[in-house]
Amino acid sequence: MTAPVVKPQSTRGLILLWVSTDPVNTWTSKTIANELEDMGVPRPQTMAAIAALRQRGLLWPGDTRNRRLDRLRASFDGHQAIREQGAA
Repeated sequence: MTAPVVKPQSTRGLILLWVSTDPVNTWTSKTIANELEDMGVPRPQTMAAIAALRQRGLLWPGDTRNRRLDRLRASFDGHQAIREQGAA
């Protein structure tokens, strides 16, 4: 079975890379949107990328903390997609 393809330098690729390689519960939608906004990526684009990664099953569904911050966690397929990029 082949892992889903995510372009490494895309917004989706960066989100997936950070979420899958940093310790669990490091990133929330808000913190990753803030980080990418500092890099010039508009917040709506980041939120759309997070939604798309969830739809593709690369991120687990939202897990809320304090009713506002949803923690981002890579799924098994998300981790596989990142490993495939490293192997390429």
